[in-house]
Amino acid sequence: MKTLATLLALALALAACGPAPNPERGRLMALGDDSAARYRYAEAQGAYEQTLAVDPSWLPAYCALGNLLAQLGQPTKAIERYQQALALDPDYTEALHNLALLWADQGQYPEALALLERARDHRPEYPPVLQSLALLYAKESRYSEAETALKQALAADTSLVEARLQLGQICTRQGHYPEAEELLSRATKLDPRAPEAWRYLGLLYLEQGRPQEALAAFQQVLQLASDHVEGHFNLSTALSALGREAEAGLAMKDFEELSEHAAQIAQLRRTLDSAPEDVHTRLALAHHYQQLGQTEPALRHYHAILAGNPDQLETLIKLGNLYLKKNQTHEADSLFVLAITRHPTNPQTAQAYFALGYLRLNAGQLDPAKQAFEQALKLQPDYAEAWNNLGNLHILQGDQAAAEQNFRRALQAAPQLAEAHYNLGGLYLRQQKLQEAEDQYRQALAADSTYLRAHFAMGSLYEQRGQQAEARRAYRAFLGGWKGDSGLAKAAQQRLDALR
Repeated sequence: MKTLATLLALALALAACGPAPNPERGRLMALGDDSAARYRYAEAQGAYEQTLAVDPSWLPAYCALGNLLAQLGQPTKAIERYQQALALDPDYTEALHNLALLWADQGQYPEALALLERARDHRPEYPPVLQSLALLYAKESRYSEAETALKQALAADTSLVEARLQLGQICTRQGHYPEAEELLSRATKLDPRAPEAWRYLGLLYLEQGRPQEALAAFQQVLQLASDHVEGHFNLSTALSALGREAEAGLAMKDFEELSEHAAQIAQLRRTLDSAPEDVHTRLALAHHYQQLGQTEPALRHYHAILAGNPDQLETLIKLGNLYLKKNQTHEADSLFVLAITRHPTNPQTAQAYFALGYLRLNAGQLDPAKQAFEQALKLQPDYAEAWNNLGNLHILQGDQAAAEQNFRRALQAAPQLAEAHYNLGGLYLRQQKLQEAEDQYRQALAADSTYLRAHFAMGSLYEQRGQQAEARRAYRAFLGGWKGDSGLAKAAQQRLDALR
C-alpha cells in the first residue's frame, strides 16, 4: 500500500482545477497550471495569487495554491489556503480531501478521517476521497469499511488501478485469495508497467505458498523499476523460499543498500517540515530520490530551491545533469548556460562548462565543444573527465597525438578513470599497438570491473592476434553483463558465433 506521503502527491494531482468562464481569471489559472507543470513554481504561485486578486471567491485557485505550497514543503501555508476555500464553501470536496491528506501526513488521523467522511457524505461517488478513506480505514484495521469504500470507487470508475491494488491487498490480508488474485491480475492487465501491481500479486503468491510464481512477479517488478526497495526484499524472500540462498543474499544486500536511501529520505522530510527553505536539505533529498530512481520528486526539490534562489549554482548544475540523464537536452542546455552566466569564475562552474561541452560534442559542434572543455580546465586544471572528453574530440578531428596527450593528462589527474584507459586503448588499437592497447584495457577493468566495453574491445584485439579462445572468453564476459545498447550485444554475439 502506498505511504500517506505518496498518496498525498497522487491526490493533489487528482484534485485538478477546472476551466473558468471569466476570461482573465481563466487566463491566469491556465498560466499557473502550465507553470506548475513545468516546475516554474514561483511563476505558478504568482499566477494563482493574481487569480485570487481578480476573483477572491474563486475556489479552484485556493485549491491549486494549496497544492503547490504542499509540493514545496510548506504544509502550514497550504493548510491556510485550503481553510480559506472551506471558509467560502464548507463542502468544497477538493479542499476537504487535500486538507485531510495533509493532516494525515502529519499524523493527525482522527482529524483527517473526519474531513474525508465529510467529503464523502457531500460527494459519495468521488474516487479520490473513497480511496483515501480506504487507506485510513485500513490503517485502523477497519477492513470491512475500507473494502466498501474501494468497491464504491471501482463502481464509479472501473479503470482505477490503485483502487484495485488497495482492495487486492486487503483481500490478501483477510485470506480472500481468489478475489485478491482476480483483482491483482486485472490490475496487471490494466497497467502492465505498474510495479506495485506485480509486487502485490507476488505477495499474494507467497501467502499461498507459490514461490516460483512469486519470483516471476518480483522479477517483473525489478525489470520495471530496478531500484524498487521493497521489490529487492520481496525477491530475496521468494529466492529463499526456493532454496536459492546465495541469490537471496545478493538481493538482500541490494535491499539494504537501497533502504539506506529510503531511511535518509524519511529523516530529511522531517527536517524539511521544520525548515522548508533549507537548500542543503532539499539537495540531499533530491540526491537520495535519484539514487532510488525517483526522478519526479528529485525534480520538484531542485525546482523548489530555484523558486526561492534562482541563481543557486549547485542546483543549476545538478538539475541540468538530471535533465541530461532524461535526454531533455534543451532544458539541460539552458540551465548550464545560466550557471555559466551567473557564476563565470566559480571553480564549480567547471562542471557546467563540461556538461555544455558534452552536449555540443554530441551535437557534432566540435569547436564550441572544445571551447567549453577548455574553459572547464581553466577553472579546474585537474578535471580528468574534461581532459578525457577533449581527447575524444581530438580523435574526431584526426589529431591522435593531441588525443593521446589528453588521455594521459586525464590519467595523471585520475589514474583510476576507466573510461580514459579504455579510450587510450582504443587509440592504440587504431595504431596497431596491440600490446599497449591490451595493457590499457586491462587497466580499465582493474579500475572498474563493470566497464564491460573493455571486454568487447579485447575480443576484437584477440581476434586480430588470432587468439580465438581468448576472444571467445572476452565476448562471453561482455555478453554476461551487458545491459546497454542492444546493437553492441548483437555485434558481440555475431563475433562469438563466427569464432565457433
